[in-house]
Amino acid sequence: MDVTVNGRRVTLRERLPARENWDLMKGFGEGVDLQHMTFEQATDIFRRFVESWEFDGDPADVESYAPLDMFREYLPLMQAVSERITELMGGGKN
Repeated sequence: MDVTVNGRRVTLRERLPARENWDLMKGFGEGVDLQHMTFEQATDIFRRFVESWEFDGDPADVESYAPLDMFREYLPLMQAVSERITELMGGGKN
């Protein structure tokens, strides 16, 4: 699934392997509260969904998200991932 963030293409994964992402179950079961997470904790959740992007750095590396513009890149990317999570959990169209 491709989305555009600040004019750059970002490809979100269609699926997440269960074993590699098992630790996400705890966060989703209790509800994700990004306001009480560190940058690294919050970014670790949604960086798993980004397969590729046209930004600098490796999208699998949390540190690659640090230089993104907060309002034009990071938050829109977070929104796109949040929507993808909702879809995968059965709350969306797909």
